[in-house]
Order: sequence, then structure tokens, then C-alpha cells
Amino acid sequence: FARRAPAWFAIASTVLFAGAFTGLFFADGDALMPMMIVFLVSTVIWAVATVPHVLSAAGALCVRIFPKREANIAAMEMPVNAGVTTVAVMLSLVIAFVWTGYCIVDVVRMTSVPADARFTSDFVVPSYAVDVEAQNGILIDYLAVDGITDGSYAEKIALYNIIRDDGSSYACDAAIQLLIVPSGEAFPYVCPEVDPEAVEKFETVTRPIILHYSAMEEGGFEIGDKVRLEVWSPAGHCFLDGEFEVAGADYTFTCYDNIAFIRASDCVNEAGERILGNIFYYLNGDKNAFPEIRDAIDKNNVTIFEREYYYAQNSFNAVLLDMLGAFVAVIFAVAALGMIDLVAVTAAERKREFAVYRFSGMTAGGAFRLALTEATVISVTGFVAGFIFSLGINQTVPALALIVGRYVPRTLFETEIAYIALSGGGIVFLCWLAFTSFTALAARKSDRFNAGTGLMIE
Repeated sequence: FARRAPAWFAIASTVLFAGAFTGLFFADGDALMPMMIVFLVSTVIWAVATVPHVLSAAGALCVRIFPKREANIAAMEMPVNAGVTTVAVMLSLVIAFVWTGYCIVDVVRMTSVPADARFTSDFVVPSYAVDVEAQNGILIDYLAVDGITDGSYAEKIALYNIIRDDGSSYACDAAIQLLIVPSGEAFPYVCPEVDPEAVEKFETVTRPIILHYSAMEEGGFEIGDKVRLEVWSPAGHCFLDGEFEVAGADYTFTCYDNIAFIRASDCVNEAGERILGNIFYYLNGDKNAFPEIRDAIDKNNVTIFEREYYYAQNSFNAVLLDMLGAFVAVIFAVAALGMIDLVAVTAAERKREFAVYRFSGMTAGGAFRLALTEATVISVTGFVAGFIFSLGINQTVPALALIVGRYVPRTLFETEIAYIALSGGGIVFLCWLAFTSFTALAARKSDRFNAGTGLMIE
């Protein structure tokens, strides 16, 4: 069907694909999932129906660039050769398939990382919150200990409700963990992927709050929105004093991302009383000096821990991720081997075709130039088509995440797309050049021909 698809069908499939591809960049929310399905279907149709026409155009361009008869042969032969068009189509689809698998694994990885992985310090000191001045004094004392290089702290209470400026609420039922930090300097210890602009606003806005990207998407919050916060603490639930302004988003993804951040100086109720919760001091330093550090910090009600031992990492999830990565790697390897096998089989089946070329006077150098022209056109066509397909699939990542009830941001481009497309195009180029050249050079001028009649001997 691919080599017989009429021009009108190729044009129609191109229009459908272009519309679906463009729509992915504008579709959002509930519209993204159906748009993703339309795009995937249109991608397959466009690849099958249009690639022969693309090969024809590319061959015509080669004729202009390389005015040799081998280029003319390639330009006429490639669009009508089912094996050639199949390799070009499969190359583009395999590139898209590999990138789709990469995106799925990335979503699974992001949503399976232990929640405590966001805390990146070497040591942790859990304690009970006191007034801000006392906490800052305790931190200064810890930083003065030999072996400790830097650190900060974060208090933890439950965020019970977020009330928007218009009176509507985002009832999270204490599902959001509210981290209370002294300043933006604490974010590297508790929120490594926060938006830098959000950190800057966190220092300048009167009452800033930073929400995780998932909460912003699910709750429909925008940067600059004014909200009231109802929190729960050991003393009960209450409203924090004043309105808070959404300053930005946290893009640190783990298995639990219901996180928000405010300043410690803003954590007071409407009566002006300080809301106290649990506090954790996050410290960096020399792990080899941990016994001496513990002797200097430990007291009756305070103990320092190494972070990897304090937080129970979910080794089961880690094993599943490793197994999934290995499984996907095997699938990708099989796809690559299948692609190489397709090239080898296609080249082997063209032995008679090249025998005709050699019988008509094509030299060994001409056979190599023909193989080089075909390899260039096929690999470049597959690379460009696969690259475009992958760009579209990259916009469907939020829809893939919604399947498991998660919200992730979309990105316009990832450098891994170029690596995968270049790898696929390079493998096909080298394999096509090698296998086709071998077949062409092996087809001797007199092979399987009757010199008297010019007919091939069976």
C-alpha cells in the first residue's frame, strides 16, 4: 500500500498529521489524552502513506546534488521498492517507539522515587520546633561543629485547606505537607528542583508560598494568586495570618509530591502566635568524622543521624525500577536487531537487481555510490521523520502521567531525542551501506546470465 498510495491520500494524511502534531502543543487537561491517540494513529498513517513520496523528493534532490547515473537510478528505484520504503518507514517508527518507551520509563521513575529523596543533606537532626530566633541559634551552633560544612532546617506541619481569593477552596484534607523554611537558602536541602525565579520571589514577596507543580495543576493555581492557608498542628487546626501569594512551583518529583513551602517568620496564626511542629536540621559535612560529630551534637533529647539510615529508602521500588529498565533495554535491543535484520534481508533480496545493474555496465565504484546514495537518503529521511514523531510524543508525557494520576510539566525538547534519532539513523546508514555494497559488489557482471540471450539463468 505504501508504494501505491495516491498523492491525494498522502496530502490528506499529511494534513491530518500536521493538525494532530500542532494540536499537541496547545491541548491541555482532558483534551490531551484524545489528542495523543489521534496523533499516534496519524503518525502511523502518515509514515506509511507519505514516506515513498518523501523518498522520491529526496532522490530528486540527490540527482541535482550528485549528477551521476547511480543517483538517477536511486531516485527512480527507491520510491517503488517495497523493501527500501519499509526500511525508511520502520526506521522512523522505531525511533518514535524507543522515545515513547523512554518517556514511559521516565514517568515511572519520577513517580516511584522515595518521597524522602528530596532531602539531600548528609546528616539529619530531628527535633521539636521553637521560636525562629532560637532555631537560628541552634543551626549556628551545629554549623560551628568541626566536620559540619553547611546546613539549614525545615519545620513540618499539615496543610489542611487552601482558600482562594474568590472564596473557593482546594480541600486537601491534610494531604499536603507544609515545609516551613527560614529562607530561600534552605531549598537546596529540601527542594533541589525548585524554579530559580520562585526562590527569588520567595525572598521578596510579603507572604510567599511555593506549591508543588502537581498541586498547582490539580488545584488550578497560577503564580501571583492570593490564598489563605488553614493548617493542622499538634494544637489543632487554624488559619495562618494574612494572605499568601503563590510565588512559584516545585518540580522535584517523587512518589509523594504534595508539598508546599512558606517562610518560618510567616507561620503564625491570626492571633499572632507561632505555629510549632516537628523540625529537621539538614547538615552537610565529613561522613568519616561522624562519630566525632555525633559526640558534639547528641544530647538527651537530640540525636544526629546519617540521612541514608534515617530515611527508610524503598528498596522494593528500586528493584522494580531496575527490572523495568532492564526489560525496556532488552526490548530496545530486539528492536535494533530487528531493524538490522530487515536491512540485511532487504539487501540480500536485491541480488538479482544488482546483477542487472552490473550486467548493464555498472562498475564496482558505481555500485558503492548507489549504496551510499540510498543509505544517505534512507537514514536522513528516517532520522527527520523519527525526530518529528518524537517531538510530538514528547508533548504527550503529561497525558502518560495522567494515566497514573500524576501531573508532570511538558518540555518542548529533550536532548535525548536527538541522541536516539542520530543513533537510529547512524546504525541504518552503516548497515545499509555495508550490506547493500556487499550485495552489489558480489553481483558479478556475468553472474547468472546467459551471454548469448542476456537472460538470467534460473
